[in-house]
Amino acid sequence: MTNNDKIVQFLSNIDAGRDSYRQGVELVNAGEFEAGIAAFQEALQVSPNFPQAYAWLGYAYLEQALQTEADLDMQLAGQALYAAEQALQFDICPQNACALAHYVLAVVHLKVYGDRDYALKKYELIRQLNQKFANMLKNRLDQP
Repeated sequence: MTNNDKIVQFLSNIDAGRDSYRQGVELVNAGEFEAGIAAFQEALQVSPNFPQAYAWLGYAYLEQALQTEADLDMQLAGQALYAAEQALQFDICPQNACALAHYVLAVVHLKVYGDRDYALKKYELIRQLNQKFANMLKNRLDQP
């Protein structure tokens, strides 16, 4: 399969879930994480090969897990980790989706495992992909 064939297949696979995905992004950006999670899950039911939806699903789970940082929700953190890993399994992962997935992985490793070195390595990678997500991670790394 040529790269063009892969791109055409990729785009046709995600078309069905695009509306739910967009709705999920809007909901998460508004702080409505549970509703956003439901929208991303709906997008993935009809478009299971949609790395952006997996990346944003991971981000929504992460943000929901961090709502009370003193009492991190480990189940949600695990779901965030899984969704981010899924986003990175595809042959084609749009740059922003990959950056967001790496951000989720970095923050989970930082908050759950206390692995600052892992997060710093991810920061260097994310910085090459998307400055916004790199800045978000840097802010997390700068927190005590």
